[in-house]
Order: sequence, then structure tokens, then C-alpha cells
Amino acid sequence: MEKNQGLKSIMAVILGLIAGAILMAVMGFNPLEGYEFLFKGGLMNLERIGNTIATATPLMLTGLSVAFAFK
Repeated sequence: MEKNQGLKSIMAVILGLIAGAILMAVMGFNPLEGYEFLFKGGLMNLERIGNTIATATPLMLTGLSVAFAFK
């Protein structure tokens, strides 16, 4: 495994957040409020956490299968 793999992953997340903020700003929305709603909205109580996990699981498994296919 590469020495800088963790750094690459962190940079990918940061660049994604920046790209999302730019897109929200261009559309006329406040990026900070958007990210606040994103993180608080899905994690406020146990039911919402369960819904978030249920929604994210197929996406994560699809990404994992594609990663194995391209490896």
C-alpha cells in the first residue's frame, strides 16, 4: 500500500466538499447551511441514522464491487 494513500483519500473528500460548496454558492444557497443540514439531518436521532445507513449501504457495496473489478 502506498505511503500517501491516506492523504489522497483525505484530499479527495476535501475537494469534493469544496466542489459541492462552489455548486451551492453558484445556485444561490449558503454552503455552510447546506452542509449543516446534511450532517445534522441524517444524524439527529436513531431512526434517521438507520435510514442513512439503509440508504448508504447499497451505494457503498456498489462502490466496493467496482473497486474490486478495477483492481
